[in-house]
Amino acid sequence: MSLTELETALGNAYPQDLEKLAADLLAERGYDVAPTGTKGTDDGIDAVLHDDDRDGILHVSRTRSDRLRGKLTDDAAKAAGHDQDYDFFVFVNAR
Repeated sequence: MSLTELETALGNAYPQDLEKLAADLLAERGYDVAPTGTKGTDDGIDAVLHDDDRDGILHVSRTRSDRLRGKLTDDAAKAAGHDQDYDFFVFVNAR
């Protein structure tokens, strides 16, 4: 399957650019987005999200498709282990 130009561009984008794009898209959809501003290992949180009275987290990844299930499972488990409870978890992958 050949990739579109957009898929290729997203797959080659810098991680911080993907995080900003995901945060901007969610903000456009009405979420209050608070980026964590951390680099490297951040326990799977790239931004904290608020939607009315619900709190959630955003994690953005560039994990290869053959490793995606494990990455998603690991990040969801990290989120479940945080001190704060979240009502929803948004996982964005660009590969």
